[in-house]
Amino acid sequence: MPKQHLKQKPWLTLGLIGCIALPAHAALGPKFTPLPDDYILRPLLENQISTQNDISQSLDELEIAYIDLNEDGIDEMMLKEKSCTGQKICTISILARAPGKLHSLGKIEGKNVAIAQSYNHGIRDLMVYDDPDNDYKYDLYVWNPQETRYKLKEDAREKTEKQE
Repeated sequence: MPKQHLKQKPWLTLGLIGCIALPAHAALGPKFTPLPDDYILRPLLENQISTQNDISQSLDELEIAYIDLNEDGIDEMMLKEKSCTGQKICTISILARAPGKLHSLGKIEGKNVAIAQSYNHGIRDLMVYDDPDNDYKYDLYVWNPQETRYKLKEDAREKTEKQE
């Protein structure tokens, strides 16, 4: 577009700049970091390890990611082994904090997990990648309010298998 048109229509220039600056809406993966020396969280996690079968590793072998799955302003947690780098299938535990304890929201197995833009019952869906031959194929885990945990959405798996 010639410069003279841009001078006559400054809104066009702003519109073009605005389009370039907008982020793409895509699924984001949680950012895992080493477990902090949190004097409140660590005992809760140790209790979760000893009383529940959600976490089988010692705390020193784990990484944690914080993500607000239901947009209530309180982060839920995802835990995985430090050695899980996305090259092998690993277990990721999802936990919610309550006063004095943790609640298990489910366990998922996969190479990578991403937080979907979609929701079920007000809680974000999870995209779990585990296909050794196709990096774009994922299983969709959705919130199941009856069981108060994430469950595999079977019809989503059938759709991705039909697309192949």
